[in-house]
Amino acid sequence: MTLQERLRGYNPPDRTIDSQRQIAVDIHEAADALDAQEKRIKELEEALRACVDDLEAELTHRYDGTLNYPVMKRRYDSDMSTVQRAREALK
Repeated sequence: MTLQERLRGYNPPDRTIDSQRQIAVDIHEAADALDAQEKRIKELEEALRACVDDLEAELTHRYDGTLNYPVMKRRYDSDMSTVQRAREALK
């Protein structure tokens, strides 16, 4: 059971005072906000994944045929560190 499901399952008894009812409303709104944030995070992860794939393809193309040179290999490795960090963050 997810946190949002547990939050939405909170339902005060009928004899609850108004302040407790407001807390229940706030809890349900918090669950909705969590759902919206999870959706946004998934969208951002998909966008980052696409950007990382594009950057990796661009760097591979840019340095194609030049990686035998130590200076170019170091530049490539430096540029690819961004791709590696992004891929680690996506795990």
